[in-house]
Amino acid sequence: MNRRFTTRPGPLRAGPGSVLLGMRSTGLLALTLTLGLAAASPESAGAASTKPCAPRGASVVAMGRQTQVFYARGGRLFACHRATRRVTDLRVLPSEGVLRTDRARSIRVAGPFVGFSREISFRGTLQGSVEVLDSRTGRYKRSVPQPLSPDFPRSPEAVTEFLPATVTDLELSSATGAVGWIARVGYPQFLGYEVRRADSQLGKKIRRDSTVLDSAPDINPNSLTLAGPQLSWLRGDEVVTAPFR
Repeated sequence: MNRRFTTRPGPLRAGPGSVLLGMRSTGLLALTLTLGLAAASPESAGAASTKPCAPRGASVVAMGRQTQVFYARGGRLFACHRATRRVTDLRVLPSEGVLRTDRARSIRVAGPFVGFSREISFRGTLQGSVEVLDSRTGRYKRSVPQPLSPDFPRSPEAVTEFLPATVTDLELSSATGAVGWIARVGYPQFLGYEVRRADSQLGKKIRRDSTVLDSAPDINPNSLTLAGPQLSWLRGDEVVTAPFR
């Protein structure tokens, strides 16, 4: 497997940052006038909206400055773009006993985007996918099928059931909607974890492709981190990185 990443020893660390502003009274007055004009702009006011979208009685599962995700009464999952109040049904249907289950996991919001993994079982047929939706338009940008793998962590000799790869961690770009994730997988002669990436895209067509960045039995399943244009995760004691766009 061709791997496009670099490694370096040591734990993941987030570097602190600070901004120090100094100004004279005239500068302060100008800044106050500028902020007043910005506040008067409907576009600015909408972009900075912090009002909740969820109706009374809903269960909020993820919330950011621009987007909110919630379960409404009845069990349906919705996303709301907070500035425009646009509400989109994510079409994750309430489960019906053992005949059909439909679950959303690892739900993340970043900017206007919603990302999550989905697991569907209907009359013994299993499906899994990673989904990305733009809450501004209500359109899905990504729907990446997860490969079926033997029930993990049983040994290959003891496999009796095949299940979709299980997503354990997920990161989402607030600028482009690109998505990266770690999934627990099992193939013949291999049981462990994969790191995958689905890059950003243009146009309205839903993309279903992804790139395998790494696979190993000792990948930390909850170590995925996004910092600017770079994904990071832990494999053993090493920090592994790959470009993210």
